[in-house]
Amino acid sequence: MIRHPHRAFTLIELLVVISIIALLIAILLPALTAARSTAQAVRCLSNERQMGLALAAYANDEDNFLPFGYTPGVSDWPIVLSGYIRAQQASYSAGTDASEVFQCPAALIPGGTKHYAAHPVMMPPYNVSINGTKLEKSYRIDHARRAAELLILADSNQSPGGDSILVGDSDALLRRLNGWGDPYGVYMTQPNQWYYDPSFSDNDQPIETNDVNIDGAWVEGYIRWRHNADESAAILYLDSHAKLARNEDVLMRHIRPDRP
Repeated sequence: MIRHPHRAFTLIELLVVISIIALLIAILLPALTAARSTAQAVRCLSNERQMGLALAAYANDEDNFLPFGYTPGVSDWPIVLSGYIRAQQASYSAGTDASEVFQCPAALIPGGTKHYAAHPVMMPPYNVSINGTKLEKSYRIDHARRAAELLILADSNQSPGGDSILVGDSDALLRRLNGWGDPYGVYMTQPNQWYYDPSFSDNDQPIETNDVNIDGAWVEGYIRWRHNADESAAILYLDSHAKLARNEDVLMRHIRPDRP
């Protein structure tokens, strides 16, 4: 019987194979990264649409009023909506992690229970004062004449954690939605800035953000543009539709609720 000698790969052949594999990885990696980013954005938008349906169901049960964004020591809007998304409402004692619906898959800081924040005037804190008068109710959705363009929830930046909040959490409210620092001082005492008037000349100007698009301590309450390489954010509108938007796409008219 004739034996054929075993022929091993030469060093050059091995290098060629390795080069081909590296080339394929270089070609496919951007496509895989883009596909992963797209999948995260689709899931994030799905989250917001579920929240929109839950908000509509809550308003239907509560004479068209939206929930308060935050009740100190008691509740916040994800806890309120959790009962409409799953059979049992969450609580502070059980944690606010009622559902992954409140967690953005593109969020960079692991953990936390909510990565979205609400409009601070349409869903204000309980008992906040405007011009010395305490609010007993939040915004009524039947006051809106432009529900398809009113921002109600959005991706929000996360905190790295600390003694007072959970790691990775976002604020319940977009406290700095238009660049002001104190939500319950400056703009809550100047409601004309926040209610829509067709005569306002700046209706079609982009909102102010102070160029904050990071996660970290002392930057909570801004929109977080964390999709599409930190250029887009998932925005939920009052009519329950959600879409990705860039900073320049979110205009003053989108944050100005109609005056009752």
